[in-house]
Amino acid sequence: VMRLRLPLLAALFATFVAFAANAQPAQKSYWLFAYFRNPGTQGIYLAISSDGYHFTPLNHDKPWVKPQLPGEVMRDVYLTQGPSHIFRMVWTSGWHGHSLGYAQSPDLIHWSQQREIPVMQNFPEARNVWAPETYWDAAKGKWILVWSSAVDNTGLGNRIYYSFTRNFHHF
Repeated sequence: VMRLRLPLLAALFATFVAFAANAQPAQKSYWLFAYFRNPGTQGIYLAISSDGYHFTPLNHDKPWVKPQLPGEVMRDVYLTQGPSHIFRMVWTSGWHGHSLGYAQSPDLIHWSQQREIPVMQNFPEARNVWAPETYWDAAKGKWILVWSSAVDNTGLGNRIYYSFTRNFHHF
């Protein structure tokens, strides 16, 4: 019995050594926090953390992305990355109106031109578009945008609305 165990242990050890020699060093992962500061006119800030509890502001504590559109605020930011590895950011772009803000980036450094997406343009009585978020729906192969809007004639206050898109141009 002892003779059978020794070759088995030697084979397991050789496999472990071969696996360990081919193993790649583990990459360190970080948490990225996107946020705004009141009143929301300065832009979007980013901070980084290795533990998810203690964050260090990036860019010397200055906005990472500044508003490009006149009179725009950048609040309630939501940042995500889809299957194409493009980062997509949406935000509340005003206290009133029918649109949300949108930009995309391949690397979080170089950002596209900021755009307004008029998600409530077909509802003239809508007062606002607040706190947008976007998620990739793999089953549908589309992005879903979710936001809160108040429509005056309902008297119900803010409600959740959504829209699907493949390209952030057609909804």
